[in-house]
Parts: sequence; C-alpha cells; structure tokens
Amino acid sequence: MTNLKMVRARFARSTGLPFANVLTEANILDVLNDHGIKYRDRVFNPVTTIWGFLSQVLSDDHSCRDAVARVIAHKAASGARVCSPNTASYCNARSRLRTDVLRTLAMRTAQELQAGALQEWKWNGRQIGNLYERRWEGEVDIRSIKSTMKMDVLRCKTPEMVRKEIWTHLLAYNLLRTVMAVAAAENGIEPRQVSFKGAKQAVTAFAPKIEVARSEGRTLLIDAMLTTIAYHRVGNRTGRWEPRARKRRPKPGVRLMQSRAIARLLQNRSKYY
Repeated sequence: MTNLKMVRARFARSTGLPFANVLTEANILDVLNDHGIKYRDRVFNPVTTIWGFLSQVLSDDHSCRDAVARVIAHKAASGARVCSPNTASYCNARSRLRTDVLRTLAMRTAQELQAGALQEWKWNGRQIGNLYERRWEGEVDIRSIKSTMKMDVLRCKTPEMVRKEIWTHLLAYNLLRTVMAVAAAENGIEPRQVSFKGAKQAVTAFAPKIEVARSEGRTLLIDAMLTTIAYHRVGNRTGRWEPRARKRRPKPGVRLMQSRAIARLLQNRSKYY
C-alpha cells in the first residue's frame, strides 16, 4: 500500500481535530519522543495544542478564540468534558511548544508526501523544457502560503512565537498538499491541477462535519470532500508570465506612524481626523 493509500485509509478512522487524519497523534508523539520532551496530561497537551494551532492558521481570522472554540466543539461532540472558553491556557500551551518540534513535523510531512508521490507525478523522464516551465510553480506556492493562508501578516508578538507561527503555517501547507495529492490520485489527475484555495475551502468546510459524523457516515463525507477538492482546477498556465504589480488600489487614509496609545492623546487627535 502506498503512502497516499495509507493516508486515505486513515481518513475514515479519524475522530480528531482537522488534519488528525493526516498528522496522527502517533506522528506527533514520535517527534516529541525524538526530542526528549515530557509533558503533563493537560487539556491542552502538545497534541491538542498542535492541532489547535493548525486550525488557527487555517481559519479566516487566525484568532486564539477561534482555535479554542474548535477544541471545545470537538470535545463536546465526542462527549468529553469541555474546557473554559478562556484562551489563556491555550496561549500558554502554544508558547510551551518547541520550535524544533514544529520544524521537524513540517519537514517530515514534506518528506512523506514526496515519498508517496506517484511515479507519473515526478520529473524523471520529462524534456527539460517542460521542467523549466514549471519554475513558476515555486512562486505560486509562495503566494499560496502568503495570501491564501494569510501569512503575509504574522500576528504573534515575540520573535520565538513568530518562528513557531511560520513553521505551523508550513506544516499546515504540507498537510493541505497531502490531502490534495490523495484527491488527485483518486481522480486520475496531477496535484498541480488542483486549486490550492479550493482545497483549503473544502477542507475547512468539511472538517467540522467529519469530526461529528458517525463512522458509517464519515466515509461518504470524505468521498464528497475529495471529489470537491478534485473538481476545482487551476487554469492553463503554460508559459505563464505575470506583471509584478497589484491591480487593487490601497484604501485612502492616513498612515499610523506611531503607537495607538500615543495617537489617542488629546494633542495628537487632530492628525487623524
């Protein structure tokens, strides 16, 4: 059984938060053991915190409140005792995550995806010109991470947390690409033909339904999710060239060049009317 088929088989057994079917608890525990990390069994243990962090970087508002709400919804649906909606425990648990753990998880998921790729997806056996034309895909990938996953603005406040946020975005990106690869393999197309934004929308839409579904209904939901992901294709990008310029104009307004606390002072308010 190829890696992609193993991932597909895990989908139907998953009962965790989004991507628990790809990044399993066992995967995370292996990395924690490799790094010699011991932890207490709290509500926000490293496994739950990483899954929550992944759902946070994939959400529309990227807020800690949204991540905690997803964890509460998952626990309530599974019959477990729910935690407080206060985000302090989650934020503290997130700060305890080690950056090298997130980096290792991101690198391993990329390696596993590469190892499980079908032979016809690989570049061996292609005229070099075709490979040269695919150089554009590197820039499209960067755009997907920055724009579609909204990593153009990082929200953490300290350098160490910013590094964790970057690696979590890369981990989520690799996991999304893995789901796209499974959808492509089942529908006889290449992963590069699948829309990244469409895949992200489908995964975030189906994930809550898959979480609460009974085992007999989960298979139908997963089939529908993979079919939806494969349906949304990218356009023909042969020989693509795009101007490096933005079409959308910036909104008019005075730029805030000082802290809000200073700008709110009475003597400074006239600058911003």
